[in-house]
Amino acid sequence: MRTITLGFVYFAVVFGAGFVFGVFRELALTPIYGQDTAVLLEVPFMLAAIVAGAWITLRREVLAQSKPALLLIGLVGLLLVQIADFGVGLGLRGMSPQDQLSNLRTTAGQIYLGLLAIFVFMPLVIGSLMRFGQNGGRGLVAAAPQQPTDPP
Repeated sequence: MRTITLGFVYFAVVFGAGFVFGVFRELALTPIYGQDTAVLLEVPFMLAAIVAGAWITLRREVLAQSKPALLLIGLVGLLLVQIADFGVGLGLRGMSPQDQLSNLRTTAGQIYLGLLAIFVFMPLVIGSLMRFGQNGGRGLVAAAPQQPTDPP
């Protein structure tokens, strides 16, 4: 159950940032640069939000989470992002479900899909890196066996 809750936290942090970035992109960048360039300009900020969201979500829980649980956090977040994006598209942007699906075939839509893939796996990546650091660098690679030394 804790893993599902962490998925909600991850979603809330990243979606909140993405919503703010998206409003800025649509109001300030898209009219000047066009849709594709505006989305490309937003990508570094979304990547930072995804990394920060995973770190914020896991900072106190990482050692208690298995790799499947870390992946489940990303999958729960993805499900919630899709529900929220559908709602925003329908309610705020007036996009029909068909419009939303056809948008995925555009350059901006392909970038969005790439960010979603990163979003899903980021808790696993950040969780693995955090474990690696907390285990003195031995979290991802097995330590080499120590050779016994002969006394002089």
